[in-house]
Amino acid sequence: MTLVTSTHLSGLRPLGVGSQQVIDGYPQLARVIESRLGGPAAGLFARPERRSDPSWIDWHSAYEGPILPLGELPPERRAAVEAAVADTLARIGTLAESLQQGDGSARFFGDVLARAAINPGPDSIYLVGEHPVLVLWGFEAESRMPVFVPPAAPAMTGATELGALAIGRAAGQSWWAALWRWLLLLLMLALLILLLLKSCTPLAPLVVERQDKAPDLKDDIAAADRDADRRAEELKSLQALRDRQLASCILPAPPPTVPAQIEPAVPPATPPKVAQTPPNTPPKLPPLAALPPLPAIPKTPPAKPPQVAEKPPDTTSPTTKPKPASCVPQRMPHDAPEVVMVVDGSGSMGEQWGGTGSRLDAAKRSIGQFVDGLPGDVDVALIEFGGCNDIQRDSFYSPPQRGVLKGRVNGLQPRNGTPLGLSVERAGRIISSKRPGIIVVVSDGADTCRGDPCAAAQAIAAAKPNVHINVISIGGESNSAAQCMAQSTGGHVYQPGNAIEMEKAIRQASGEPDVRLCQ
Repeated sequence: MTLVTSTHLSGLRPLGVGSQQVIDGYPQLARVIESRLGGPAAGLFARPERRSDPSWIDWHSAYEGPILPLGELPPERRAAVEAAVADTLARIGTLAESLQQGDGSARFFGDVLARAAINPGPDSIYLVGEHPVLVLWGFEAESRMPVFVPPAAPAMTGATELGALAIGRAAGQSWWAALWRWLLLLLMLALLILLLLKSCTPLAPLVVERQDKAPDLKDDIAAADRDADRRAEELKSLQALRDRQLASCILPAPPPTVPAQIEPAVPPATPPKVAQTPPNTPPKLPPLAALPPLPAIPKTPPAKPPQVAEKPPDTTSPTTKPKPASCVPQRMPHDAPEVVMVVDGSGSMGEQWGGTGSRLDAAKRSIGQFVDGLPGDVDVALIEFGGCNDIQRDSFYSPPQRGVLKGRVNGLQPRNGTPLGLSVERAGRIISSKRPGIIVVVSDGADTCRGDPCAAAQAIAAAKPNVHINVISIGGESNSAAQCMAQSTGGHVYQPGNAIEMEKAIRQASGEPDVRLCQ
């Protein structure tokens, strides 16, 4: 991602709906705008990233190229860019109005989108390459100084204008200056009173709109009912299959098994205990001898019973068809998790492993396969480290950008140092606290840069309890740091022995299915 600019939030107030700020919904906003209006419309909004200092925000863009503020463009180019931005924001506002006509989550998301479509002003427009990018969206100024504009005089030309100017300068300059000072003082006093009143007035609209989220339960209940009906149909088909199998296979089985279990059990029990009382039991053996007629029962099936078992593939095919529906996650956009890959780029990752190249080669192949099979609603970030002070990338990649992500992964090269603690801390900083999150650490050793990955994981668990850390430990037993990171966040440690096991481990660590197998 390209860093467009960094802004200080002094004098600005964030827009929001309820207790949620508009900029926190950036991943959902970008995904919905891209699906409805196209990629260029979604690319207008720069991705916000908060620093450790909450008064600063970094704004990033997926476009690449020279960065120019709108004020530095020629007048004709500036007018064209402003017109393009206004047109895109108008289309987004129209989309927001259509969503606000609904109810539940659609109306709530329409309110968020309407606030995001407010133009912060020309100073917030940049040109990255040939693409306009908007920063400071989702914010408004806390106050604006009123500007006094004197009433326009009638149009004058020639001698009339010169005469009026001479008269104004000679006769009204002194009293006009005094009047201007008094007006400016009154305006400043009125502004001070307005700010005091505004600071005492709560933001009433932000509290009421949150209550419309309750109707979402109807959709959830309907989905649960449909799922229950589908499972009931599956259960009926399985019960019918079981009944057919029992009818064809269970009757011939009892004759050989029952005598074999009774005959060894009776002789050992009678000789050791009592030798004279058993005479009453032998007469009961002839009824058991009458059981052999049972084998004639197999004549009852009119057709060939084994061939009936060929129909279950037809009956089981409906049970296998729901696999795609159960394999591809059915969830709301805000329920889709974020996955952050922390890839060790230290020198030891260049060692041979598993007979198929180096450890880093196996990691790159496994991550590439993992990315190809991810569901389309999952955003993936890559954090690559190659030295104690060298965190090279910490960017999220949307589904259309996964080709770029694979190219970045394939370009990884072994370097020196393992700043594992710093990398885990950076992953915890960029991952969302509003959505489920998984941090997958791929490493072959402990931190060698005086960092504390265990403390970084514990800080993530305290600040973002919905985030889990899973560690892929390569080349031996897992160290104490790997165990601590996983245990602190409710995650796991995986120890693959070769490249195939590594690919499976990364898939399990992410918690997401391979949608390519759902076709």
